[in-house]
Amino acid sequence: MKLNIDIKNDIPENGYDWKSAVLKQKLLFPVYCFKKENGFLALMSYNPKTDDLFIASKSTDKGDFVNMIKQELDKLDKTFKNRVKEFCKTNNCTLIFECINQDLDPHIIRYSENQLVLLDIVKNKFEDEFMPYEEVQKLAKELKVKCKVLDYTFNNWDDLYSWRQSVKNDYSIRHEGWVIQDTNNFRVKMKTCYYNFWKYMRGIKHQIEGGSEKRPSFKNEFEINVYNLMRSIPVDKLKQLSIIDIAEEFYKNIDK
Repeated sequence: MKLNIDIKNDIPENGYDWKSAVLKQKLLFPVYCFKKENGFLALMSYNPKTDDLFIASKSTDKGDFVNMIKQELDKLDKTFKNRVKEFCKTNNCTLIFECINQDLDPHIIRYSENQLVLLDIVKNKFEDEFMPYEEVQKLAKELKVKCKVLDYTFNNWDDLYSWRQSVKNDYSIRHEGWVIQDTNNFRVKMKTCYYNFWKYMRGIKHQIEGGSEKRPSFKNEFEINVYNLMRSIPVDKLKQLSIIDIAEEFYKNIDK
């Protein structure tokens, strides 16, 4: 089954519309485009009261997400915690990771393994102060974890906009997207067409699981075929599948 995929991706990023002049005026070049990983944020810092690591996620240091972070820490080298604690204490900073847990918290993108990806090192101040990317790379290598990846650097608006137009509807790019960061550390997220599509279909999946009989209004044959696939799966089984599982099942029928 071959499909003519036509999925438009004109969703404003972080509220900024690329067609307006606001974002163009906001950005200070050069601008850096880092690959966006598909997990949840894990924050690690030093707690002087306990002389131990402070771990948090989603504005709390308790709950399932913090427990998932701790599970990933337990899998790492025993020196990891000590080095993170020492680094955060010495530099008065917080390490920001993306925590990817395919088993307990699957999102949209499939990874081969659960992992921590070091994103940033930020000073513990009221004003944002991020350490240079080179320092992030150096620490990630020392900690033996993956580091965020710099995909592109742009020196002017025309080059950035031209690139954005070339990739915004490219369904073959199968990761979450990019974090676009300017020289002043202003950041805006840009999601891929692939990610936005399957995130949308995940919402439809939840509607089906909830017993909704109302057929959504679809824009193309691609959406219809995914919807029909999900409708063909018994609800009890559908609930056990992630949207990643649905996508992989769907692709088995493409180009057959």
